[in-house]
Amino acid sequence: MISESNEPDKKWTLVGDGDYEGFKWKNGKWVHIEKVFDQITPLHQEPVPEPLDKEEKDIF
Repeated sequence: MISESNEPDKKWTLVGDGDYEGFKWKNGKWVHIEKVFDQITPLHQEPVPEPLDKEEKDIF
């Protein structure tokens, strides 16, 4: 959570920052994972891989 108005001691200003945390089962116990997703999409690039079938097809 982050503060919308840079006042973290005022709890009503806190909003989600888009990060996810979670737990992972490891060696017989749950381990806290602070950031589940750590990928960063470069600016001006699509967040998906290139399609496997690049061949253009005439659909008509």
